[in-house]
Amino acid sequence: MLFLPAEIYSNMIQRVQSLFLLFAVIFSSLMILLPFSQMMAPHGDLLKFYCTGLYNIPQEKLIYNTWTLCVLTVVTGLISLVTIFIFQRRVLQMRFCVYNILLTLAQFILILYYFFKFKGVLETNLHSFSFTIILPLVNIFLIFQAFRAIRRDDLLIKSYDRLR
Repeated sequence: MLFLPAEIYSNMIQRVQSLFLLFAVIFSSLMILLPFSQMMAPHGDLLKFYCTGLYNIPQEKLIYNTWTLCVLTVVTGLISLVTIFIFQRRVLQMRFCVYNILLTLAQFILILYYFFKFKGVLETNLHSFSFTIILPLVNIFLIFQAFRAIRRDDLLIKSYDRLR
C-alpha cells in the first residue's frame, strides 16, 4: 500500500473525508498530550487529569492510573488513521467510522466517569475544565462528517454503475 503511484495518494488527499479523519487523528493526539481538567486538592496541591492519569503537579507524582482511557484514545486515533488509508474500500471505511464513533462516545463517557470519580474522592469543588474535554465530541462530529462524505461517494459511484 505504501508503493502506490503518486496520483492515487493525491486523489486520497483531495477527498474531504480524508481531511475530516486527519483532524480527528490530530485531536486524538492532543487528548493524549493535554490535560482534561485541573483540580485543587483539599491540602492545597494542584492536580491535573491527563489521559494517563491524575497527577499531583508540585510533587510530580501519579495519584491514579487511567490507562484504559489512554488505550481507548490511542485506538480511536489509530482507527481514524487507518480509515484514511483504506480509501479504495468505501464500505469498510464506513464501518470503521461507525465503530470509531461508538468508541469515541465510550471514551467521552469514560472521561466524565473518571472526572466525577476524582471529584468525589477528593471532595473538592475547585476544578476547571480544559478545552480538551470537548475534543471527543468534536471527533464524533468529524468522523460523522467523514462517514457522510464516504457514503455520498459510494452512492455516486453506484449511480454511475447503474447508468452503464
